[in-house]
Amino acid sequence: MEQLQVTRKIKKGEKALLVLGNTGDVVTFYQGIRGLTNSEAYSSGYYLELMAKKRDELLSVVEPQGDVGKQLSLF
Repeated sequence: MEQLQVTRKIKKGEKALLVLGNTGDVVTFYQGIRGLTNSEAYSSGYYLELMAKKRDELLSVVEPQGDVGKQLSLF
């Protein structure tokens, strides 16, 4: 869970984080099923989709023509 958490100060106008504290407070949060949270279960779907996007970005750099028929190895 620690690897999913973000710790930072709440900026002015960030309404989504105001449920966790006040403007200027330093809070730790992650994406839960019902939005940003620091106590509920994390949203596995959100993080799986984030990983899929990062994978697509990496594949577009490694194989810019779009042919991903070959498996590549970093080692």
